[in-house]
Amino acid sequence: MSNPSYVIGLDLGTTRVKAILINEDGQIMASDDADYPLHRPTNDAAEQNPEDWWKSTCKVINTTVEKSGADVEDIVGLGIAGQMHSAVFLNDKLKPIRPAVTWADNRTGPEAQEIEDKFGTEKLLDITYNLSLPGFTASKVLWLKHHEPKHFEQLVKLVLPKDYLRYRLTDELLAEKAGASATLLFNLAEEDWSDDLLQVVGLTRKHVPPLVEPLALAGEITENAANKTGLVPGTPVVAGAGDQQAGALGIGAVKPGIVVSTIGTGGQIFTTTPRLIKPHQGRTHVFRGCLQDSWHVMGAMQTAGLALRWFKESILDQYTTNELSYDEISRLADNAPAGSNNLLFLPYLAGERSPHMDPHARGCFIGLTLNHELPHILRSIMEGVTFGMKDSLELFQNLNLPIQEIRCSGGGANSPVWKQIQADIYQQRVVKTNIQENSAFGAAVMAAVGSGLFPSVSDQSMDKLIKVTEETLPKAENIEPYKKFHNRFQKLYRVLKPEFEALSENRQ
Repeated sequence: MSNPSYVIGLDLGTTRVKAILINEDGQIMASDDADYPLHRPTNDAAEQNPEDWWKSTCKVINTTVEKSGADVEDIVGLGIAGQMHSAVFLNDKLKPIRPAVTWADNRTGPEAQEIEDKFGTEKLLDITYNLSLPGFTASKVLWLKHHEPKHFEQLVKLVLPKDYLRYRLTDELLAEKAGASATLLFNLAEEDWSDDLLQVVGLTRKHVPPLVEPLALAGEITENAANKTGLVPGTPVVAGAGDQQAGALGIGAVKPGIVVSTIGTGGQIFTTTPRLIKPHQGRTHVFRGCLQDSWHVMGAMQTAGLALRWFKESILDQYTTNELSYDEISRLADNAPAGSNNLLFLPYLAGERSPHMDPHARGCFIGLTLNHELPHILRSIMEGVTFGMKDSLELFQNLNLPIQEIRCSGGGANSPVWKQIQADIYQQRVVKTNIQENSAFGAAVMAAVGSGLFPSVSDQSMDKLIKVTEETLPKAENIEPYKKFHNRFQKLYRVLKPEFEALSENRQ
């Protein structure tokens, strides 16, 4: 009887790295995670030290293997998912020149606009299928060139966080097509780097790694990495994908009709399509998926769960003696009625991506009265985030993308009231699956296919691994009130947009 075989999936997120180990039947045998800081040297900055990623990754791999009881000799592959858009700048020794500039960094607004002005909106959409935004990688390169020219002169390679982590594990510097498609330096139809866009930010092909398919083998664990992680030298490493692309695979969204609503630090709502679709005026994102002939149409919010965390940590925890858990916050929010007693929250605490693509947008509570209490405020935050996600869902409907089921994930999926709010506002059946860490699970599935443990990825094979465990149906009495609140939510943004611009420019 042969020994069992295992693979490891890593998810290098914005604030933590997660590792899971699965067996040949797709069962999760063990997991571990570790946090690392997100540094904010100025209000708009959001940076990280790549060495923190490496140390945390080594820790969680060691601990996960130890928890599982698996023999490291039986681990046949490792796959990596990672935060999208963030930029790691490497010198001629392939060492980071400075801290990584993450997707959440908003200093690059002028550079994003400069790229769009130089290239032209229509041409940009024709090549990248996306508008130029501060969160994308391209604007971060131009920011480095403008604000830190000495660092820019040292730049030899530009990589994404996941690709840097894979380099530390294998000594191979590669990029995969799914993650690269979200840099704004990629020709989506040709599935290759765009020479024209590289030139706009001052780079050439020499500055970016060669491209491979997400499921391709991209190296092996080196002796040095083996000493740090506890893995066996020579263990295959699969290229992997961005966290949302891997998450789509890990939650079973590999066919049209399944929409994924992720409320984590940011918010993402996306679906998979077998054909490349031009986005509606660039108000949604279109990226390459993990699988060939697979594309993601995605709406993304800057602050989703982060909006609730901001209120909890910066206001409640700072000025109250009894710290509330998120379960307690969820129960309090459930005590407020749908519509939060006519209180609306605009969740644009760090600008906004879909559908407004507006770095100047600001957060606000509208409608506060003496009758409002903490439960109303907490629920209004959840509703405001969900209204923002609904904006993107409406764009999917305008693109005639099928919507048969919404699968929820992220921290918002752990709150019964937030799941009900989603079902009521989306006017759709919302389900939860047996997979909690879908990005790490997707990375593990990619490792299993790339290493030959699984024969392929198909609808049927994913249906065997991923099961619906809960469903939340819309409450009929909430649908019409929420429609009216959502219309008002959309109107408030339009009315306040000029004031947001004035506030961001410190105009009187």
